Amino acid sequence: MSMVSALAIRELTDAVDPRPGVVVRLFERLREQSTPWLLDSETSEGANARFSFVGADPYLVMRAWGRHCRFETRRAVVPGSEVGTREVEGDALDLAIDAIPHLGDVDRVAAMFDRVPPLLAGAVGYFGYELGQSCEPVHLSARDDFSLPDLLLLYNDRIAVIDHQLARVFAIGLGFAGCESDANARAEQASIELERTFVTRAPCDAGTTRKLSTPAARWVLDRDPPPDAEESLGSEHYAEAVEAVRSEIAAGNVYQANLTQRIDLNAPDCDGGNQSEIGWSLHRALREINPAPFAAYFSLPEVEIVSSSPERFLRLDPDRRVESRPIKGTRRRGASPEEDALLAKELEASPKDRAENLMIVDLVRNDLGRVCETGSVEVPDLMAIEPYATVHQMVSTVRGKLRADRDRADLLRATFPPGSMTGAPKIAAMEIIDRIEPVRRGIYSGAIGYLDARGGLDLSVVIRTLLVREGRVHMHGGGAVVSDSEPEAEYREALDKVRALLAALACCE
Repeated sequence: MSMVSALAIRELTDAVDPRPGVVVRLFERLREQSTPWLLDSETSEGANARFSFVGADPYLVMRAWGRHCRFETRRAVVPGSEVGTREVEGDALDLAIDAIPHLGDVDRVAAMFDRVPPLLAGAVGYFGYELGQSCEPVHLSARDDFSLPDLLLLYNDRIAVIDHQLARVFAIGLGFAGCESDANARAEQASIELERTFVTRAPCDAGTTRKLSTPAARWVLDRDPPPDAEESLGSEHYAEAVEAVRSEIAAGNVYQANLTQRIDLNAPDCDGGNQSEIGWSLHRALREINPAPFAAYFSLPEVEIVSSSPERFLRLDPDRRVESRPIKGTRRRGASPEEDALLAKELEASPKDRAENLMIVDLVRNDLGRVCETGSVEVPDLMAIEPYATVHQMVSTVRGKLRADRDRADLLRATFPPGSMTGAPKIAAMEIIDRIEPVRRGIYSGAIGYLDARGGLDLSVVIRTLLVREGRVHMHGGGAVVSDSEPEAEYREALDKVRALLAALACCE
């Protein structure tokens, strides 16, 4: 039987308060449903911070461990589907994209928007770093002590969209049927169900963050690890790892490698110690402390993901235009305006940081060149300095146009994992990282975001991210090692990058 999908859109702006804090208010009303998630740009600024997306109770969940994929149908919204689980062997990227419904002409609903949101329906979730083994000829064998899926995607038939620029809120429903009229009716019903969730429940108190007054907060300020922190490398072994990478560079095996370590702490004793409550408290704190255009929160059965990423890994729009914005080069923010400006200028002029950034720009250009039209790959912005809440970053922009004979899976295979988190050349850097770092990166260094049903995608690089599981909180920090790297400076840079995460923890204790 042929399958038709359709969208229905209901504006909720008059029924839902669209003022600042709307993302938290909407999410609070979905938290009782299964697997709530949000892509949250509300507290950030700029062109990448216009839309936020909120959802829960996906009808389908995909998990993949290498080529072993598990599809869990939770609600039989697609005619012919049955609630249950099926196991499939195959390419995870191809299978993930094949499961996304195809939306053709959306002109009927597009008229409601000043600008059509980049996500109307599709899948949201993460692509873990080790999925790179499916994209590049490399074998990764670092210790896996979490056993999380390499890929996890949530397929949604009900999504709330917040347009921060125009202060408008929409409920989007997706319907499936054998004919257009039935698909439209089911889409309308899905949008009505989502609207009812938001407008019939009493508003929830979003809560407030607390002042930094704990040992974790003092570490944020003093930059000395708290006593209960367990570092996968620590200062001494991190220095040894930096020297090991420098030896590989001297031998001509790699130009740079992105070295990282994991820091593990006890979860804060807040909100009764419930894992989802801890994760949500951390997200609320982090969105205030470290606003980011690609903030995200996923409450999954196996882990809470709290991300505050400033870095776009990959965007593909329906017109097949591709963009990546690699970050390479970091300085902490200054204690005064004068010191802050000095640190920004120091980063801008640093030969080491500029060299790191240029190497990764070349890597991204090469990755995109594998699947983009000849001559379309360009670098409109090179080594721009962008200020964030706790650090200055050196950011470049690389763009291209995807070839007509390539699809999203081809684009992901050509570019994953993000080059800013590997080094150059990519395969050699990944092999060196795997030998030196004692544990798998997992979700960290991978990508978080969405695959839209109209053919687009937008994924951030998983940095500035907390994982909450089994009473512990985990975070990674690191940076690029090049020939003139200084071990102590590299270790301190790695700590600087997790300062905001520790501040969020301090707020929740």
